[in-house]
Amino acid sequence: MLVVNISATINAALEAVRERHYGSGREAMLHLSAPLSEKQWVVELRRRSANGTSPLLSAEAGERLRLPAGGMAQLVAPYLPDADKFPSGSVRLWMADLRLPKDALAYTARYGSPIRYAYVPKPWPLTYYQTVFSAEPGSAEMPSAGRAFTPQMVQRLIRKGVRIAPLILHTGVSSLEANEPPYPERYRVPHSTAVAVNKARFLGAHVIAVGTTVVRALETVADEGGHVHGGHGWTDLVITPERGLRVADAMLTGLHEPKASHLSMLEALASGGTPYLCRTRRLERAAATTSRTTYCSARRISDPEGLMLRREIALGAITALLVGCTADKPAPTAFEVRVPLFAVGGNSAFNLGTHMTGAEEVFTPVPPSTATPADSRGQGEAIFRVSDDGTAVDFRLIASNIDNVIMSHIHCGHPGQNGPIRMWLYPVIGPTGAPGPNGTGPQNGVLASGTFNPTGVLCPKANVGGDVDMPLLDAIRAGLTYVNVHTNDGVPPVNTGPGDFPGGEIRGQLDQHNH
Repeated sequence: MLVVNISATINAALEAVRERHYGSGREAMLHLSAPLSEKQWVVELRRRSANGTSPLLSAEAGERLRLPAGGMAQLVAPYLPDADKFPSGSVRLWMADLRLPKDALAYTARYGSPIRYAYVPKPWPLTYYQTVFSAEPGSAEMPSAGRAFTPQMVQRLIRKGVRIAPLILHTGVSSLEANEPPYPERYRVPHSTAVAVNKARFLGAHVIAVGTTVVRALETVADEGGHVHGGHGWTDLVITPERGLRVADAMLTGLHEPKASHLSMLEALASGGTPYLCRTRRLERAAATTSRTTYCSARRISDPEGLMLRREIALGAITALLVGCTADKPAPTAFEVRVPLFAVGGNSAFNLGTHMTGAEEVFTPVPPSTATPADSRGQGEAIFRVSDDGTAVDFRLIASNIDNVIMSHIHCGHPGQNGPIRMWLYPVIGPTGAPGPNGTGPQNGVLASGTFNPTGVLCPKANVGGDVDMPLLDAIRAGLTYVNVHTNDGVPPVNTGPGDFPGGEIRGQLDQHNH
């Protein structure tokens, strides 16, 4: 499956005039990097030059800059002062208060332009800096790894069974100097994407990150075991070979400076090896317009001698990335990317999954309590992989924000109806079992995993309809089973609130995903 960044680029470069104490001014460029609040942004001040712009390092706290249409920016203090100082003690990134006639995104759309560096020979419109996945404006500079994708390419990938899951990491300015670590950036990983990635990994599918921004966001919300959780906020994660990668086993990336921090990420992907340097004449010609070094991204492989990555991306794909990022042409027309929630993978006959919430429970409150499972913040995922002959089902049961789990099962029943247990998943695995202890406290993570044999397990005809009992796998195929997670705090009475619903606190109807 592909994980893509759907952040869209904004017009983050603004014409500015530096105000002097004696009333005169000097032209400059103000680059907006990231919002800290509605009125305060991280900014970079740039000096105009013949080849674009260069860092302007003579700014001081309190300095004011006049912006178009009566806008004003005032430098407040260095941003990350300990990490951002040049050897001279000058500062590149500042916190600045903005006073604009409209909100920042609307203002930049009207008065700004895309950030441009010396390797771009002339100004281009904002459409040139979008990818086919661009959906939510917020990036100061384009997440360029997705630039080469076209609607037709994505449609072909989907037809071939490749799944696409979105996340957002809004990039800041990319004008880092050599050896400067990346600074914090805003991200959002939807719960549906976390579910899709976890299912893909469980099913043995490759998780391919389209760009370093995707890797940074995924790794931020992954635990030590590589399980991805939905989340949002700011990430200051720096990925190094020593830390390694926990989620993505492949990455598509473009051009990076020889000493850029992105190369540490590529080394982490290579598990200690050196990224394979593309040396073909065709690529050398494509890269000749820049002073940057071009690397092939590749899937992690065993390389005990640390020599190099041996599985580079096909030449045509890398060339497409280069052309897509540098050619003087607009981006492809954007289109809606429909994001499936289940990942492709494996050679199994079919794969199954469900998302569980309290709102799915069928429950009638018992007076005097008015609590219902819908009050629960608990969520869960049940992921199944069925063997070709149908005699073995591997599963993983994941629960979060839920307390006092005592048992979990597969039940037979239509959506909106309760039905009997037919397979225990926790605390034992099999057609029969017994609840675990009450009052066990919070549960966040993998609740259970294992394998069961569904042969001979039947769903009663009264619960699934028809004239005869139905084999469990047939009922699953027909959408007539659900997974339920039950809780009990061990203190009478029951059904008093989250963590105390013995009849079930979170539930999800199983559905089949044929591949």
